[in-house]
Amino acid sequence: MTIFSPDGCTYAGEITKAALLEYLKRLDDELLSSLHSSPPSISWFGEKWSVQKHLQTMISHEILHHGQLILYARVAEVTLPQSWEAWGE
Repeated sequence: MTIFSPDGCTYAGEITKAALLEYLKRLDDELLSSLHSSPPSISWFGEKWSVQKHLQTMISHEILHHGQLILYARVAEVTLPQSWEAWGE
């Protein structure tokens, strides 16, 4: 059974904590190895991006999801923590 399948890798092993941790550790090791290459780059749909551009894009994408969460919470009249007041009342 395929659990998840990002580009270039697929996990179809045991569905146990130990097996998943071992798989994720291997992916982390591969990522660290590629980051130590000179110069490191990330493939984005066939384009080579710098790690900096990749991380900036991921941060921007995450901010989009934060905005969606806040909007949905407001529409549902969910009270957000006071520390979130910078995003509107």
